[in-house]
Amino acid sequence: RRPTRTRSHVSESSGSSDKDDSVGHFHGSPGDLLSDSYVILRESGTGTFGRVFACRHRKTGQLVAIKVVRRIKKYTDSAHVEAEVLDKVNREDRDGRSLCVRYYGAFEYRGHMCLVFEQLAESLYDYGKALRHRPMPLYCVQSFAEQLLKSIAFMASIRLVHTDLKPENILLKVAGGFSKVHAPTMRRDGRRSLAPLSTEVRVIDFGGATFEDAHHSRIINTRQYRSPEVIIGASYNTSADMWSLACMLFELATGDLLFDPKSAAAEEYSRDEDHLAQFCELLGMIPRRFALSGKHSKEYFNRKGELRHIKDLNFWPVCDVLHDKYGWPKPVAKGFADFLQPMLAFNPERRATALEALDHPWLAEVDEWPPKGTPGHDAVSDDDDDDDDAEEEEEEDETGDDESGDDDGADDAAAALEDDDDDDDGGSSGSE
Repeated sequence: RRPTRTRSHVSESSGSSDKDDSVGHFHGSPGDLLSDSYVILRESGTGTFGRVFACRHRKTGQLVAIKVVRRIKKYTDSAHVEAEVLDKVNREDRDGRSLCVRYYGAFEYRGHMCLVFEQLAESLYDYGKALRHRPMPLYCVQSFAEQLLKSIAFMASIRLVHTDLKPENILLKVAGGFSKVHAPTMRRDGRRSLAPLSTEVRVIDFGGATFEDAHHSRIINTRQYRSPEVIIGASYNTSADMWSLACMLFELATGDLLFDPKSAAAEEYSRDEDHLAQFCELLGMIPRRFALSGKHSKEYFNRKGELRHIKDLNFWPVCDVLHDKYGWPKPVAKGFADFLQPMLAFNPERRATALEALDHPWLAEVDEWPPKGTPGHDAVSDDDDDDDDAEEEEEEDETGDDESGDDDGADDAAAALEDDDDDDDGGSSGSE
């Protein structure tokens, strides 16, 4: 019997990492120059690819983010591909409808490929951390969904597959941290949540992006957002991004990963087979014809299209998961499940396109928030609290709602939210 699934928020990258991640990095400090044009303000991010620096143009004063790629051939090659993809996006997107990060060009400095972008704010992963991986307000999820569908529709129109859509690669456009709001969420306790100053987002990280007619890598996507056609080694196209988006939206709305496969301790089955089993448990059995259509299908399926090593499946449809595990009212759970499931069709040819999903009524069903004519992100007032600790909570709001948008903003917001929850629960952990 397979172990009970757990949900972690440590994502597995689609690429392999070097044994020594310190090799080939550019080392820069505030005040240093990046070429003759830019001065470094601070380091704002790091990864296996290199480092990102917040910079200011010395003549114009423009604030930008510069991705300085590690001086290693495979990362430099990937950066050249990313630059070519972004040049194509810029040519096709004159009016900003792509919602992709604005790319300003590239240059080489001391052997490092440097890509220059508009400066953005926190990622949706940072937002989730600020919420301690609890549900986001539904109006936020709805807004993110609509924008990302428009972005995928644009990419599909130029036959571009992003290949790595996930919360880390979706950035808020407006900095300013997070503040407490009373907004519709599916938290069981119905208490206040955190919301960004603006829900406007941009898609970043085109290092793994590919055009449909180009050579495709076998493995794409971070594990938890990977589509079935990729796992079995079948061909993939822009519909793989739709699968990733559905996984991400479930995560934003519930605080949990939709799929988080594990490999068996005794190696009775692989992590890929467990991933396929989780698909079946949530979405029903994979059609035999599709199951056997990939180059690697025989590793996971017998000739009947049944999983080779995992026989004990615990079926739990999306709507029931939302209702039973997360306490969503049945009509709300059904509406969201109906929105997600066409994006989770096993066969990519039958999977909903971005344009089709944009017509789904769920995008119009979530109540508008904040209400027109009211401040959207004010501290919660006494009148909104029903418990006897309203005055004490109001004092905490005064110290917890002032988000500066600096690097510690997400942690500060999470701490404020935790303090608030402790008061609401009488000092208990308030676990869901």
